[in-house]
Amino acid sequence: MLQMSSKVRTIEEAIDDKTTGTINSVTRQAGLQFSEAVLMGWLVHLNELLALKRPMTEQQIEYATHMIISDFGSLKFSDLTLLFSQIIKGQHGEFYESLGIDKILKIFANYFEQRCDIAANRSISKNIEIKQGLAEVSTERKSTKY
Repeated sequence: MLQMSSKVRTIEEAIDDKTTGTINSVTRQAGLQFSEAVLMGWLVHLNELLALKRPMTEQQIEYATHMIISDFGSLKFSDLTLLFSQIIKGQHGEFYESLGIDKILKIFANYFEQRCDIAANRSISKNIEIKQGLAEVSTERKSTKY
């Protein structure tokens, strides 16, 4: 996953990534314990790298993991690597020497909202392009008939 984080630098790249599945699909294929272990590993990694005075407890990490799987199961593992990389780089604000479930879930919610906005805008743009292409084809057909 650390190798992937260097490849995926934007939400668009995470969306387009075809090498990883979603949390939900990986959970179905590899089991809940696998998905939990990966997420818990990332959260423990955050606690260690951020050198917090009040890091998350084991119980908080477990609960946050369950909430992430429950609420953000449609995120791909490429999204997770990007998101955790952004957190480590400080792109999601200061933690003021502590990290808690509320902060983690807010970061996930903000990321998820950004991701949904980007995906929706891409879909709208693609739809407009298709409609414009169909309109051009229709215009070409009319002009060749007359």
